[in-house]
Order: sequence, then structure tokens, then C-alpha cells
Amino acid sequence: MLKKATGIGLCSGVRVGAGNLVLSHIQFADDLLVFSDANAMSLKTFSRVLKISELVAGLKLNLKKSKIFGINVDENMINSWALSINCGWASLPSSYLGLPLGHKRNSISLWQPVVWTKFNLVSRAGNTVADLIDKLIASFVWKGNSDRGIYWLNWRTVCGLKSRGVWGYLILEPEIHLCLTSGFGASVRRVKAFGKIIVAKYNYNPQSLLPKEVSLRSYSWVWRSIVNPVASQVGNLRADFIHIMGNGENIDFWNDCWSEANSLKLSFPRIYGLACKKSGMIYEFGVWSNGIWEWKIELRRGMFEWENVLWMSFLVVVNNVVSLVPAADKLKWVRSSDGRYTPKGFCNFVASLGKMEDPVWKAVWCKYVPPKVAELVWKAMNQRLPVIPVLIKRGVHISDQPLCPFCNSWPESINHILFHCQSVWQIWQ
Repeated sequence: MLKKATGIGLCSGVRVGAGNLVLSHIQFADDLLVFSDANAMSLKTFSRVLKISELVAGLKLNLKKSKIFGINVDENMINSWALSINCGWASLPSSYLGLPLGHKRNSISLWQPVVWTKFNLVSRAGNTVADLIDKLIASFVWKGNSDRGIYWLNWRTVCGLKSRGVWGYLILEPEIHLCLTSGFGASVRRVKAFGKIIVAKYNYNPQSLLPKEVSLRSYSWVWRSIVNPVASQVGNLRADFIHIMGNGENIDFWNDCWSEANSLKLSFPRIYGLACKKSGMIYEFGVWSNGIWEWKIELRRGMFEWENVLWMSFLVVVNNVVSLVPAADKLKWVRSSDGRYTPKGFCNFVASLGKMEDPVWKAVWCKYVPPKVAELVWKAMNQRLPVIPVLIKRGVHISDQPLCPFCNSWPESINHILFHCQSVWQIWQ
């Protein structure tokens, strides 16, 4: 009913981007978001349509929980509109379905529900939200509920995969929580409302498997964080994706990485300069004939003799990756064995950088081993057991006698307490 009312001009939705997309509402289960131009008549018409829907469907509208939010609209005007349709009003920032709405990027108010503790949330200069969350996790691990604790290792050393000899925690750095979602193309095709909004707002090709990079300041910081590749010690995340040709309808012939080369435009600039068609999908540069793909690449002039070698190299590269059957195009992530990208897989890839896998840790971090025993073995292998000399160095004075409390013959050390002490060996035996 809302779509029909908007389509015949009884009420006006919000125009998205430079296209002709008009957004009137988005529904989440039994919750409804209605978008309207800033005029009283449109709001009243939306209210009347909802009341008619209430009578027809038998579902009662809860106007006490309904609110109007204005964007760049005077608050007095919003208040008068709310009174005219008998609902409440509020201003941004706020929350919707428990999620923050309209907050500034990485503001404390945005992340407060995540990092809320019994202590006051203090933002120190230079500390990011990710650093604050890491600090809270480290404090819980090392101190628990006590006021004091010993930080046995640097938190970055502790974090990583258990197969690398650490505890399995992940550091919340930008290269982890700004993961590029490889499901962009699928989301555009499956979630129609979301896909239409994104395509209209950012002028995307709805058939693209990967979104293009965004650098304009006018774009949403949330969307910039999603689509911009991660550039850090991990490298360029976009380069880790390879397009696999199927029917060629979703892969850019010149710009996407779908062959052995990074992109045909960069790897064969001479051929690109001679081509008549400078843009287009793969299917526009060839045809399927009797189940066999044939290239139809038109050049603006004939080849010189020295260019024939380059042309043959170009054909070898593109022929090596031609699909045998016209199936759907897809993406392959080179960092996983099955080629599928998941945020968990990317986080594990980042966490394993610089750490070698050791099979001994599979026996330590085993589900049959009690957690306290595994923690003891881990601390012993990292020389972090609380023996007397170590405690004294950390300012914990529990005894003036540095000798082993079991044999009173040798200074207490990790190697002595586990391997050389005769009294302890009787316990092991």
C-alpha cells in the first residue's frame, strides 16, 4: 500500500542518489521505517495509509513507540508534525533495534554499549576505540576481578591462533574490523532493497562482484570502511581476490583481476591503447559458438610486426582462463584453501602473520586437557611461571629466601622446579 501511495503521488518518499530510485519504507520483521519528504501533507498521507492497513490487516499500530526523526529540519516543525499525527519525535544520534544511529565515527557514545564496564569509561588522547577494547580484554585476562595482576606477556604477543603458540585472542586493529566483504555482488542481487539503495547512492554497476574504491569525503564513512581495501602490513586485500570467468557478465574485461596478470589494462597497455572498446564486461568481447568461446576484440588498426609477439602473449593469457561452460562468474580468495572469503578466515590470516605453526601446541590446547593444565604448560614453555626471582623483578616480595621451597638447596627457577628438583620429581613419578 505504501508503494502504491508513493507511486501515484499521494505521498513522497526520499530520492536516493542521482538515479530515479525513490525510497518510501524499509521493513524489519514487525518494525517499519518510513522515509518522507519534509512536508506535513506527505506525513499525514503516510499516517492515513498505515491506519487503513491497520483496519485491513487487523494489526494495531503502536503510535506511542513511533517517533519522527528530522534531518536538517527545525525541531519546532518536527514537534508540530508529531502532534498532528499523534506520535513522538526525537533527534539524532539515537538507536534503532539496539543499534546506534547517527553517531560520529568511532565516538565513545557509539561504542559505549560494547566497552561498558563497572568503571567510568575514560577516553585518553591518542587512544582509539580498538585500543580501549583491547585494554579491557587484557585487563580481564591478566587480573580477572582483582585490583592487581601481573601482565606476563605483551598483549600483541599473546594474541593469535592457538596453533601458533598463543591464546587464540584477536587484536581489534583496523585491518581486522575493516574487512572487505566479498559478498557485495550477492547482497546486491539477493537483498533487493539494500542493493538498489547502494547502487543508486554510489553509482555502482549492480553486476559487479566487487565494489569500487571510495575516496570522496562526501561518502558515508561506514561504506568507505567497507569497500576501501585494507592497506597495511597485510597488503592490498583487493589483490587477494581473483575473478573466475563463467559467462563473463559480471567481470570487467580490462580492469578486474581475472587472469594471470593483475589487470589487462595495466599488464598490456599497448593492446589496451589499440583496442576500439575501452570498457565493458567479458561477454562483450566475445561470443559462445557451439559451446566454445571465441574472442571478438576489435583493434583500431593493424598490428606492426613487433606488436604481433605482444598480441600472441595477450591471447595466451586470456585463453588460459576461459571458462569451459557459461556458468555464473564468481570470486576466489587466494588466502583460503577452498577459495571462499569469510571475515573469520581473514582475521585468522592476519593473526597468523609472523608466527610459525608448531604441532606441539595441538597437544597443549586440546579439549581433553584441563584449562589450568594447558595454561601451566603454556606459561612454562614461555618462561612465565611465577617463581620467586621473577616475582621479585616484578615488585612482588613474598620471600627473602630465593631458594627452592621444596629442597632448599638451589635457587628457584622454572627449569629447576620442573626438571631438577628431587622433591618435585617424586611428585611427577
